Amino acid sequence: MPDTIPEAFFKANYSCRPDAGAEPVQPALFPPVQILSPSADPSVPYGFSPIHGPTGPQGPTGPQGPVGPRGPAGPIGPRGATGATGPAGASGRYLADFCACSYSGAAGTGETPIPLPISIPDISSNIQSASETAWDLRVGYYWACWHLTALSPDGGNFKLSPFLGRDLLGQCTDSCLAAPAQPIRLFWSGILPVSGDHTPLSFLLYASSPLSDLSFTLSIEKLPR
Repeated sequence: MPDTIPEAFFKANYSCRPDAGAEPVQPALFPPVQILSPSADPSVPYGFSPIHGPTGPQGPTGPQGPVGPRGPAGPIGPRGATGATGPAGASGRYLADFCACSYSGAAGTGETPIPLPISIPDISSNIQSASETAWDLRVGYYWACWHLTALSPDGGNFKLSPFLGRDLLGQCTDSCLAAPAQPIRLFWSGILPVSGDHTPLSFLLYASSPLSDLSFTLSIEKLPR
């Protein structure tokens, strides 16, 4: 006998497990449904894939952001090479009514003239070099200063005598007595009156024993009238 409608429906939609006493299991009544992920566009309902339209125009550039803080300074680089030396400038050691000299050397026993090489010349020509050991002075008053130092290995008597022309300036003479290996120092400063034009100034050193490391400096300035 053919199955009744309920029985046919039951057989078509339900089945039993092989083991006895199992509950009937309902098979899938509908084909499987594909579940879509949520759309990025909130206006599109869940489960639907949006259709992309054409790309729109680019929007305007936004304002520039603020400047960030300044970073720390980097390490100092190596020092560069020294540049070439420039040309020598013009000498500025020229003065009016003033003259100076500096001499270094040695002296033997007895009387020795002191060389007077000019280191600062007088541009007014009131003080000029007359020879290697003399200066020429014109009429007037001069402020003068000289200083002599030396080393005496054997010691003895020493004297420095200045001359104006042939005249010894006794009040300007200086002398000393030194022990062996003792440094000597002879000096004088003051006013020199010069009465004759072109009068030479010179110095004579007397030493009872040889001198080494001798140094002599002289500076003269003509005073205004």
